[in-house]
This record gives sequence, C-alpha cells and structure tokens, in this order.
Amino acid sequence: MVSTQEPFSEAANNWDLERLYIDLADAKRQVAPPRAKPGLTEVEKTHLRGLLCRYHPEDIANRLNKDRSGIVVDLSRTLYRYTEKLTNREEKTLRHWGDIANWLEAAGYKTTEPPAQQIVDWGEAPEVSVFHGRNTELETLNRWIVSDRCRVVAIIGMAGIGKTTIAVRIAEQIQDEFEYLVWRALPDKPPPLSEILLNIISFLSDEQSTDSSNNVDDLISKLLKVLRQHRVLLILDNWETVLGGDGAGRYQPGYEKYGELLQRIAQQNHKSCLVLTSQERPETLTSCEGTTVKLRKLEGLDEVAATEIFRTENLKFAAEDATRLINMYRGNPLALIHISKMIQELFDGSVTEFLRINTIVVPPPIEMLLRQRLERLPEWEKEILCCLASEAIWLDSDTVRSRMSSEISTGEFLQQLYSLCQRSFIEKCKQDGKVLFTLQPVVSKCVQRYFNGRQQL
Repeated sequence: MVSTQEPFSEAANNWDLERLYIDLADAKRQVAPPRAKPGLTEVEKTHLRGLLCRYHPEDIANRLNKDRSGIVVDLSRTLYRYTEKLTNREEKTLRHWGDIANWLEAAGYKTTEPPAQQIVDWGEAPEVSVFHGRNTELETLNRWIVSDRCRVVAIIGMAGIGKTTIAVRIAEQIQDEFEYLVWRALPDKPPPLSEILLNIISFLSDEQSTDSSNNVDDLISKLLKVLRQHRVLLILDNWETVLGGDGAGRYQPGYEKYGELLQRIAQQNHKSCLVLTSQERPETLTSCEGTTVKLRKLEGLDEVAATEIFRTENLKFAAEDATRLINMYRGNPLALIHISKMIQELFDGSVTEFLRINTIVVPPPIEMLLRQRLERLPEWEKEILCCLASEAIWLDSDTVRSRMSSEISTGEFLQQLYSLCQRSFIEKCKQDGKVLFTLQPVVSKCVQRYFNGRQQL
C-alpha cells in the first residue's frame, strides 16, 4: 500500500503499483549493473509514481526539491531502461517521459479503464519543451480543475508572463481525466463566435452533426449539451482579443456574444471545464467567481526559476547581477528568454556587460502585444499611462490626476485607473499608508515609444 503522505500517492488510484514494483524490479535485475541494489529504491518508486500521474520530470524535481537536470539523467539510466525491458522494447527507444505511462498502460498495469473515447485536438497550442518554476500555480490549477471540478478557470496576466505556457503544461498533466481535450487560440481579430462554436461542436460531435444553424444562442446550448454528456477540457487562449471596450473586461463591439458564452458555461451545470487565458479579467467573471469559477493571476517568476533561464542560455553572471536583471524585467519569462539570447549573442553571455549599458530593451513580441492593446484603450486610460511613463517613479492617485491635461472628474479618473490595474498595465504598492502606482520598466518604455510615434504622425 502507498501511504497518502508519500509524494504522488494518487497514482495508486489508477495503477497496480504493487505489481509494477515487483515486475520493474525484475526488469531492473536484468539490465542494471551488478552493484545496483536489488528491487526498486524508494526514489525510483517516487519517480515512477510521478510519471504515472503525468508530471513532467521538471515538475517532479520541483516537488521533491531536486536538481532538474539530475532527475532527467537519473530517469534515462533507470526507469526508462527498466520499462523498455518490461515491455519488450529495444534498448534506448524510450526517449520521452510520457512513454512510461503510455507503455505501461498498454501492458495492462492501469487498474481503471480509460475514458470511453479519449479524443484530443491541440489546435494551435505551442509545444512546451522547457518549463521553469510555477510549481505552486500548477498544483492550484490541478486542484481546481480535477478535484474541485470547476466549470471555468481563468489564467490572467500581462503579455509574456507565461499564461499559454502554463495552460499547455497543466493540460498535459491532466488530460487523462477527460474524454476530450480541445485547444483553440483566438487570433488578434477573432472570427464571429458562431464560427468558433461550429468548429468546436463539429469536433466534439465526431463531425457527425448535420445541423448547420448559425444562431449563436442555439450553438451555445448545443455546446453545453455536449459539456454535460462528456467530460471535456476546453482551452481558449488569448481571450483578451475579444476585450478592449470602454473599461477593463468589457467586450469590443460585435464580440458581446463571447461574454454570453463565458457566462453560460460558468453558471450552468455540466461536468466539463473551460480554461481561458487573458491579459485582462473578463467582466462576465466578476459576478460568477466562486466555488466553480476560479481566477489565477500570474506574476513574474521567482528568482530561482528565473535564474534557470540564464543557466539554460549559458549566461555568465554574479548573483547580484542576476537579481538586478530579473527585477528589471519583473521576472517576465518571455522577456528574460529574449534578453538572455541577446546577451549571449552581443555580450558573449556576460550579464555584467549588458547591465553596464543601463537600458531597458523591449522584446519585440511583448512590444507587439502591448501596442495592440494600447490601440484599443480609451483616451483617458492612454493619458494616465503617459503620465506614469513620463515619471518612471511611484506616484499616488492625486499626483497622477494633477499631471493630466484633460478635464476629468474624480469618479471617472478612479474608474479609469482601476480599469488599467485590471488590464495588468499598472503596478501598485503601499508606502507610508498610501497606495502608489507605477509601470513596469518594459511597459513604461513601450508606452513612451508608442506615444512618441503618435506625436510624429
């Protein structure tokens, strides 16, 4: 029996662990060096349970506070080789961690039947080969989606913070809990909702539906019917592309039906889960958030995870320089990856030499995303950003309002400031009893360039 206190003990719910331990120990005896301890070690059993739960080796390392590269090497020398022998594969043909669970399931070691039909469409989801940190966030998302069976889970954060990446990783981990997995990424100019719904329903209905109705309300009802009949993990990436009205979380003209879709999935009973990623919180979730609707705002990577990016890119750095660079970019993983590659190419990997220049470089992917969102902002919100960007220091709300050129009432100003906070544009802190506001350095630089470009037109 596996104690519930042991790491990854949930593997016992779906796998015949005792038989696996015995059979893998026999396979180990046949392939391991003579000096190896007989039977599976406790470490090998723990690693095995983690892989059977579909945890990535890096996630296992994080849970166990182990070196990430070390655990990958260890797996390639131990469980990978034992599994090949047990399942009668040729040596060194197991190269991907997910094959452990797949091969052992095919060999009959899984004790619960897989879903009646597990059908997956990853759509436009990117491949995530490298993942840094976020262990706490992954555990929270796993609990909300699998254990708490939330209907909607929203992952919110600024451009480049890793929303799509963590959505891919959690979906990989929990896909076995669902009959269907569907990933759809909304483009910068999303199509009508009816087109998206017809595409998803066609896939979930195994393309057997002959109903070609384009009525959005009917299509939402049909999708909900499928979500009640089957356990579906539906991921909608880049939800912010339908937002950008005259206030945070409001929908652009013509896209209001997307809000109705979200509201009905959040409020009506079904056994599926919608995961969405967005740079701002949809207004329709405000009244729905609770037991079955959850929101997770992503912040920057912690110093340990961010430093792993520097090591992956083979940068040379002192601890204090790494800390300074991480703070400059607020732990934004996309920014840190881009800057690390630039430092490697232009400064021979020296973080110290890059910091001597004392400038903020805005990664092009982040600038493009921020510019797209700046274009959609109301003029008063743009002016508040311009005031904050021109100061580059922490300011209280009264000071920000006094620097604005436009006449604006106190109530309207506070609403616009609140809206910018909800859109993940503004940082805030409390100092000497006052709430202060500023922009992240990357956002500030991008805002300055945006407004300078407008003035030159």
